[in-house]
Amino acid sequence: MGTAATTRSFTVREPLVNGQSYIFQMQVHNAGGWSAVARSDTVTLPVPCLLAGPTAPTMAENTAVTTAVGTYTVSGDCGSESAWRLSGTDASWFELKALPASSSSQKLHFKNSPNFEQPDDDDDQNTYEVTVSGGDGTASVSVTVTDVNDAGHIGLSTTTPRAGQAITATLSDADGVEEPVYWTSNYSSASDEAVVSGQASEEATLTWMLTIPRDRVGKQLRIQANYTDSFGAGSATSALTSPIGEDNRPPCSPTAFAAVAGDEQVSLSWQAPTGTNCGVLTCYAYRYKGTGGSWSDTTDVKTATSHTVKDLTNGILYTFELHAANDYGTSPAVSATATPQPPPMGTKGSVSLSPDPPQAGSTLTATLSDPDTPITGLRWRYVQLPASGPVRLTLYNVAGQVVHTLVDTALEAGYHTFYWDGRRPTRTPRNVGRVPVSAECRQAHPRRQNGPDPMISNRGARL
Repeated sequence: MGTAATTRSFTVREPLVNGQSYIFQMQVHNAGGWSAVARSDTVTLPVPCLLAGPTAPTMAENTAVTTAVGTYTVSGDCGSESAWRLSGTDASWFELKALPASSSSQKLHFKNSPNFEQPDDDDDQNTYEVTVSGGDGTASVSVTVTDVNDAGHIGLSTTTPRAGQAITATLSDADGVEEPVYWTSNYSSASDEAVVSGQASEEATLTWMLTIPRDRVGKQLRIQANYTDSFGAGSATSALTSPIGEDNRPPCSPTAFAAVAGDEQVSLSWQAPTGTNCGVLTCYAYRYKGTGGSWSDTTDVKTATSHTVKDLTNGILYTFELHAANDYGTSPAVSATATPQPPPMGTKGSVSLSPDPPQAGSTLTATLSDPDTPITGLRWRYVQLPASGPVRLTLYNVAGQVVHTLVDTALEAGYHTFYWDGRRPTRTPRNVGRVPVSAECRQAHPRRQNGPDPMISNRGARL
């Protein structure tokens, strides 16, 4: 009667070497002795997949993307060596590039040049975490970006300047700029770039504006800035401009032209031209006309940006035209309109008399109360009316010309006091005071008495 087969397994624990081939033999022993030798097939131990490469590389900021962070190579039994991949929190900023004629190695590159001052890593600490995998092998990589002394940069508002034109230079440096900045402009020959003249300036600003002299036509401009950044002394130089051309263009039109009406005058204001394809202005000029009239002569106001036109007629609509000019022509005109007007009539004042009623033999004092103070150029008039009727009271100058008509209306019998506040002859008196008195008093007063001026309280003739 046979015996049931027994299956046993065990592990060989003696040191074995990966990659080596082995043959195993086995014999079974019992009371009857040893069995025949059983021989295994040849067994080759596998080699584990390994991925080698730098795990803590560094790279200076602004390094070109063609420079690899590191080279990674797989070895051993890695399955498909073409299965390269990236993972990790910052993997999106990297890419792998294969080496020519090799599937076992890849280079790790930044997709864009790293910027120390503006990091893209997950925690903004300039340490990028990425895992490189090739086949079954992996490597955790921590890439550190280091700071370098960035070069400064000067940008120019134009690279095709013209003589007489203003040009603006703007300085930038990723490492910061400590003011002041020392600016220098150099004008060079277009043939050899030898400096023929320059201008220096110390400006507490990152921008510098200069006007190109008109005698620099044909030369080229380069601007330099010296300053201090976080690394110490810094400097930057602009690119060389094209040869400076002659600016034979007329200026652009003024902007924000406005006309504000006043009393027999109009105040004009405007701002400098803002166009870019125009010449440099040397002056502004204006002209005007009233409704139905002809244009006035053109008036040059130099480079001022405001002017008041006087001796106009109130109530007339005026049109004003303004243009900028230089030696090469004038800009298109801009226009504005306004109608001069006298100021509104003030609040009517009042005149009180003392004594009131007046008494024969006493000195009559008139006192003005007017809310529209201060009053200037005050003129007093005392008028006796023996009977009610129309009255016209007119002021004349020493040449016999009419200065102003104080009153032209019907008044009651009695004494009336008028004053004039010195306004221009085209205006109606702002305030008129009137005080009737008794018939007895009328016989004692002169027909008209001029009081001294300018006084708010006025002593008149004795009664």
